[in-house]
Amino acid sequence: MHDLSQIADHVAFYRKKHAEQSVPWLLNRKLLLHKQLERPPRTLVVYSDLHGSYEKFLFWLKQGLGTIRLLVREMLGRWYSDDVNSIYAKLILLQSRARLGLVERAVEAGNPDAWEPGHLFERPVPPHFREALVQLEKKGLRRTRVLDDLLMMLREVTRHDEHRVFKAAPREFHENLMTLYVDAPQQEPIRRALLRAIAASDDIFVLVADLLARLIDLCFVDKHVNLGDTFDRGNDADRLVMLYRTYFDRGAFSPFLHYIWGNHDLLWLGASVGNPALVATALRISLRYSNFAFCRRYGFDLTALRELALRSYPSRPRGSYAKRVHDEQWGEDDLLKMTKTLLVLEAKLAASETRAAAAEEGRFRAELGALADHYEQLLGLIPAGVAPDAEAAFLADHPLYTDAFFPTVDASDRARLTPDEQAVMDGLVHQFRTLKGFQADLQWLAWKGEMYRVVDGTLYFHAAFPAAADGTLAEVGGLHGKALFDYLQREIKRVAEKHANGFELTPPERHLFFFLWCAPRSPLFCKSKMATLERAILAKEPAAAARLTTWKEDKDPFYRNIRDPAFIQRLLSEFHAATLCIGHTPIKDLGEGILSEELAAFIVDGGAAEAYGDRGTLLIKTPEHAYLTLNPSLDQLRSADDADVLYEPVVQKLDARAGIRLSETETGYFLQAELTAIDGLLADLLPGFMHRVET
Repeated sequence: MHDLSQIADHVAFYRKKHAEQSVPWLLNRKLLLHKQLERPPRTLVVYSDLHGSYEKFLFWLKQGLGTIRLLVREMLGRWYSDDVNSIYAKLILLQSRARLGLVERAVEAGNPDAWEPGHLFERPVPPHFREALVQLEKKGLRRTRVLDDLLMMLREVTRHDEHRVFKAAPREFHENLMTLYVDAPQQEPIRRALLRAIAASDDIFVLVADLLARLIDLCFVDKHVNLGDTFDRGNDADRLVMLYRTYFDRGAFSPFLHYIWGNHDLLWLGASVGNPALVATALRISLRYSNFAFCRRYGFDLTALRELALRSYPSRPRGSYAKRVHDEQWGEDDLLKMTKTLLVLEAKLAASETRAAAAEEGRFRAELGALADHYEQLLGLIPAGVAPDAEAAFLADHPLYTDAFFPTVDASDRARLTPDEQAVMDGLVHQFRTLKGFQADLQWLAWKGEMYRVVDGTLYFHAAFPAAADGTLAEVGGLHGKALFDYLQREIKRVAEKHANGFELTPPERHLFFFLWCAPRSPLFCKSKMATLERAILAKEPAAAARLTTWKEDKDPFYRNIRDPAFIQRLLSEFHAATLCIGHTPIKDLGEGILSEELAAFIVDGGAAEAYGDRGTLLIKTPEHAYLTLNPSLDQLRSADDADVLYEPVVQKLDARAGIRLSETETGYFLQAELTAIDGLLADLLPGFMHRVET
């Protein structure tokens, strides 16, 4: 697959790509490009931080991520009441649910290829579809009017691009479908005759309406922009990745996905390539929130870890190690002991790994060296040598601590793993590097993901850009802004590909992911520190007295600057973008998600996962308008699905987007580059083509 962003001369790329094509092919492609450049961008949806919420995301997809209701109102609202619009929306909803049902079965089978998109038109008419058509007739709409409305909706969602209909529709329908689709005055008598013939038969009317509704459903949303963090607190990250791999990028039969890496994605990517500190961190977070079921489905075995935990901690740990203590296999005490064991391993490995990184040449050596100093000081705080029967007295004398029993921490060499700890970590790292299903998903995530993406003039990224208090972009490893993101993306993909090809990674290559996960100036973190150990074993009020021990994580100036229009404009100029949209920071309402109404800058992390609020925010961009929506809870989504109705999000209508054409976007740039290349090829080939000698 070609990465156009890395090709210096795009025109040369297209000349090479099309060098073997014939003159008729080039001419046809040239005319198609001219037509495409004048079309408006299609509808896209943006969301972020799903955190393992597979069931919720599946409901979103089945309901068109809120676009069905909005677009039906845009297209039909001037003529019909909400009652009639809701019936038309239901026709599309029924198709979307039936289509996503096929995808869901493929996901549950664990096989992206179990769903054959080309068979979409072979499935039967969805239940209740005929009844919905009858409801429209009862509202006084003639069948020919219903067909006309469906055709008008199809033209609108495809932006009058008959080529898209050709790609999606069954070949045997092409001629008659084009007669109905092309709204040309000279064809009107023929078109009306066809509509009357279809409407005259109950069954044929249902079948043709079903075909049109299926095509509308397929074309409703052209692109998805996922701003990352599939992993973290939910229990179905594996099913989400399988859903991405199964559903997206199937040509005319599904939308295209842009995936932007989040901090938790890169945590798991780092673990997958064998960074031991990130292996311990990823597992600890899963156990802390009792969401280990997806790891079991991947095949992870924590038997050795559990045995070490039970040997190390005979009684229930005192500190704060878990937010939710529930597991189908392990009891509460076992979970707490395993989580504490992982936290100690994480603390030791963070200190030893960063100290090793600081001794090596590397772009982020200074940042990792500062982390090493911090983690070594933290390790120095862990009580060592306190016996179980002396713990209560120690805690009474030392109010800073909530836990003082750490039998595996050696005061003479705190970062050293015991032989048992080393054996457990070796086994866990081996599992992370070799489990086939897990590796397949994480390698896909590495291949598909990006640090940022500009789509139709909007800059999308997950979290932050390291910044200074004066509103400038801070330099990290000699880079800032776009140059920093471009470098990180190249390195992440290079290292992931090297691992996938079976080559051993160097220590600096593994340490890159630790920098990304928790370095203060990592663009995926951007806080003074990650206060994990502090919150687990130190009391909040006494700990607040010192910078080392405090629970407080000071945010990078970016998080204040991002609400300043001047800073936003500076950032947009770096990427030649007009607007921006980010995730990562949970918001409670739509107003909080608007960073700048003037510059159309938004946050779309509305807390989709239960642990973050059980809602979820989406940005929906149609060719005419942009909307922010706040979605209902999972229980409300289930109720809507059971009732065959669309859920009601909270909607805030934003700027009007009328008049935008693809020629004004970055997509138009590549189309124009291709057009220039084809013009050059035709200039070379046409003289000979025009003077061919007949044989």
